[in-house]
Amino acid sequence: MDCKLCRENIYRYLRGQLSRSVHDVFEMHLAKCPDCNREVAQEKRLSEFLNEWPAPEPSLGFETRLAQRLQEARQPETGWWQRLGRGFMARPVWAGAAAVLMVGALAAVWVYNSQVLPGKQADMMVAQDMELFQDMEVIEYLDLLENWDEINALENDSEEQS
Repeated sequence: MDCKLCRENIYRYLRGQLSRSVHDVFEMHLAKCPDCNREVAQEKRLSEFLNEWPAPEPSLGFETRLAQRLQEARQPETGWWQRLGRGFMARPVWAGAAAVLMVGALAAVWVYNSQVLPGKQADMMVAQDMELFQDMEVIEYLDLLENWDEINALENDSEEQS
């Protein structure tokens, strides 16, 4: 056993939590290593000193508060929407107001889209036509592009003849 492993197991050694074989190896290391032996002795004195102090009595209502916190910790974690919904369900007036606001917002979006989009669609069609005219050079060579396979065949034939 090395010093690092010994230091990691000091508390288990002092509490008697090591297996018999590890305990024997631990004590063999302590017999050889004065640094680890000194550290174990210091930890043992500290542990004995702390054990002499009486445990403080819990404050009034501690057990009730602890039980409440444990109960809250057992509750499944909820998302913000569930907490928000729980608040609305506790106050039906708020839930009704939220529903009215949502319906109003949806109606406003529908009205806006029904009035504005036709004008935007016309603008989009003009823009697409402009792009088509810019691509007119490609359209001029459309018949050449449609016969692409024939052009490749001619190129292959000329390469074979060379």
